[in-house]
Amino acid sequence: MLTDYASIGIFLILTIIFPLGAMAAAWMFRPRSKPDAEKLTTYECGVDTKGRTWVRFRVNYFLYALVFLAFDIETILKAVFKIEIVHIISPFVEDGIGG
Repeated sequence: MLTDYASIGIFLILTIIFPLGAMAAAWMFRPRSKPDAEKLTTYECGVDTKGRTWVRFRVNYFLYALVFLAFDIETILKAVFKIEIVHIISPFVEDGIGG
């Protein structure tokens, strides 16, 4: 019983250490250069920008993305729930489910 929890604990520790280690390695081995005026300019497909370069998006776009994300996660969870409920109920049904 304790070994089950130990394997879960090791997995959780690795899920924290691995991304942090990857980010630390990327930070250590990144190319370093001092920013100059050319690097700080806004780049759009090689064409100089006209007008304001920072445009604020309307809140509707973000709300649309959040609603899409909510329904996407709901669909995934419903699929997992259906698979699990089939395994739970199928021993109690004579012919099985879906067949």
